[in-house]
Amino acid sequence: MSAMKVRSPILTLLYNHTPFYAISTLLMLFAVRNAYGELNIGTIDCWIMMGVLAVYTVLLAIIGVLIVRLGKVWEDARSIALLLIMLFLAVSISADDLFVNMESTAGGGLLLLCGYIFSAVVLEAFLFGAKIRIGAPYRVPFYLLLALFYVAPWWCSPELHPRSAVALEWTIFLFPVAAAVLILGFFPAIRRGPQYVANNGTPWRWPLFPWTAVGVIVAAVAMRTFVLCMTFGPSGPI
Repeated sequence: MSAMKVRSPILTLLYNHTPFYAISTLLMLFAVRNAYGELNIGTIDCWIMMGVLAVYTVLLAIIGVLIVRLGKVWEDARSIALLLIMLFLAVSISADDLFVNMESTAGGGLLLLCGYIFSAVVLEAFLFGAKIRIGAPYRVPFYLLLALFYVAPWWCSPELHPRSAVALEWTIFLFPVAAAVLILGFFPAIRRGPQYVANNGTPWRWPLFPWTAVGVIVAAVAMRTFVLCMTFGPSGPI
């Protein structure tokens, strides 16, 4: 008994719920944004920014799969899954500056399409690799919300869709309204109850799985709305 060590509760918490994935993600986003702020607004800049975010997102997804397949560290995997949702938001935001002065949809449309396909493929690959099972009633509303994140800068662009200042403000206001309607799309999943996600391939249980992810999506909608106001709003600083 004397040779045994009693592990500190704080140390145990850090070991099983390490915050370093979140810290590294925040530092990466901070570094990319500060570096990008020194560049001129242009198509190639947005491709570079999206590329950097995409590479980091892929690496984080690979780590998430490996720690599940090799170490069964599900708590860390849950943190990584939630961080991936936030990174998908960051990838969609990376195109906003491009649409401030864009007069043609060609380059911007391709950028947004690539970003959306990338996000969908990475998420599906992560779920497949980690053997996480989640049905269409959860998947479909999520992918519709993800598409809304990418369509928003194109639709709000004052150059592509000239509007008065008041009309532009109403356009931005419609984003969270549309997002709220899509969030209601989770109701069919709610009606199925906890039995629908009982055998999901993880030790996570309803309602934390998958409603924690839905909570992150709601927070992402709020953040996306704020960024749209800052970028495209008549009084926004960008």
